[in-house]
Amino acid sequence: MYHCDICNAGFNQVGHVAVHKIRHHESQSSQNFKCKFCDESFKSSYFLKLHLKNHKNEKYFYCNICLYKTRWPISIKVHTQNHSKTGLYICYDCGRSSKRKILLLQHRKKFHSS
Repeated sequence: MYHCDICNAGFNQVGHVAVHKIRHHESQSSQNFKCKFCDESFKSSYFLKLHLKNHKNEKYFYCNICLYKTRWPISIKVHTQNHSKTGLYICYDCGRSSKRKILLLQHRKKFHSS
């Protein structure tokens, strides 16, 4: 077992200690990639994407009009507002929306045709 010399966090590989130190202990002010689920922030989008996998089993937000679901509260808000917009074509199988009917038809053919 390998340990961080700053916080004593344990890791199975020495390389993971190095990654941990970069993510959590180097120049906290330069961490611009913030997680939308918790208060953690990261130096790069790569580390943020790795971190987001930790939230994989968290709850979804569901649209009450169609089958759309998301883990992001802001996405469900924007999505449900799209249902009330005029001139917007919505796939009632998955919730995807489009301003152009042809794009929605192509989407339906690609993802929902049997």
